[in-house]
Amino acid sequence: CDWSSDVCASDLGGGITTAALVTTGAAMGHGGAVSLDAQGAIATGSIGTAGGAALTGNAGRNAGSVTITGESFTSGNGTITASGSAGLGASQAGGNGANVQITTTGAVTTGAISTVGGAAVTPGPAAGGNSGSITIANNSTTSGAIAVGALTTTGDRKSTRLNSSHTDISRMPSSA
Repeated sequence: CDWSSDVCASDLGGGITTAALVTTGAAMGHGGAVSLDAQGAIATGSIGTAGGAALTGNAGRNAGSVTITGESFTSGNGTITASGSAGLGASQAGGNGANVQITTTGAVTTGAISTVGGAAVTPGPAAGGNSGSITIANNSTTSGAIAVGALTTTGDRKSTRLNSSHTDISRMPSSA
């Protein structure tokens, strides 16, 4: 990780516990990535990445990605968001939302997860920012339930995926 712009934590022998994590780009800056990697459990508050505000005459800025890998993950009722900022000025595109990926061998519990592309400014041909994708995977064949709030992707591209190798889980609507 680039420690100057991202939030990174890695614990190869245990777990990670932290309060809320937020990365927001300064004016005209992109949001930083959040990456948590542990062999044990990971527990956080809400997690948010956002593109910084665009200056007049400029496109919106992109959110940073969120990647969580561990034995289990919980944010309780805390939310996870990765949102691009809006363009500012005629024909300015919105910034892109970013991908959210959670991979565990145990339980996943979190509130709502959303990836949102920033709005484009009209009039003009500019497009709103793309949404990111949401992927939640439990790679265990024996344990761990996936319990999440609403999964929302809003932008030019929508994708949500739940994957569990030990229990049937239906795909939630992309704009639940």
